[in-house]
Amino acid sequence: MRAVIKFGGSCLTRPDDLRRAVAWAKALEPPVVLVVSALNGVTENLIHAAEGALHGGVDVSWLRARHLEAVETLEDAPRVKSRLEALFSELERCLLGIQYLADLSPRTRDRVMGFGEKLSAVILSEHLSACGLPTRMLSDSEAGIFTDARHGNASILDSASEAVVGIFTESVYYVVTGFIGRSPRGDLTTLGRGGSDYTASYLAAAFKCPLTLVKDVACVITADPKLVPQAVGIERLHYLDALELSHYGLKAVQEKSL
Repeated sequence: MRAVIKFGGSCLTRPDDLRRAVAWAKALEPPVVLVVSALNGVTENLIHAAEGALHGGVDVSWLRARHLEAVETLEDAPRVKSRLEALFSELERCLLGIQYLADLSPRTRDRVMGFGEKLSAVILSEHLSACGLPTRMLSDSEAGIFTDARHGNASILDSASEAVVGIFTESVYYVVTGFIGRSPRGDLTTLGRGGSDYTASYLAAAFKCPLTLVKDVACVITADPKLVPQAVGIERLHYLDALELSHYGLKAVQEKSL
């Protein structure tokens, strides 16, 4: 594997963002892994949708509009929309199940939260294919992301690295869903806040290849610039300092990724 590149949700929101992601991929010869987060704000909205279904309301029209807009420029837009619609329908069934049963277990919450990454992976993989790049999309266990059964904050099993190396054997651009994995009993799990960074870091470690985390900030900075406008970037940061900062809430890099 030549490299693992992870794209944050805020870096996949607009058509220009997707074109930049394709340019990142084109700059490297395959095999390359591209890990994606959900589009910016989608995971939080999915949580609200699950909680809303618990109280009787089911509506995925906001999600449909947000994602279909991102594929309008593709030549094969009808086929891509069909792939997305299949995911919208599956999500709607999950939400109806929550509504009818009046129950939102951690297992079901994880399943709902995982749709964001699946949708963005479809969009990016189709954009790559439209540009003539050989592409293969993998999700959770398909990519060897096997985890423990702690829903909401699962950890990837050490033994998963063997599966990972055996799966990524083609010279293609792999698009992998971040944030989600599979438990030993086959349930979808989520890896906690910043889980897509964790997915990408794990894959890069398994392949012993370079990792790039593409985000909407240039580096780790001294404070949240939304709260502290005069915050400045930290050009170099010791691993142990970064680990301690992430433990106490640093948003730029997830603790388990480090």
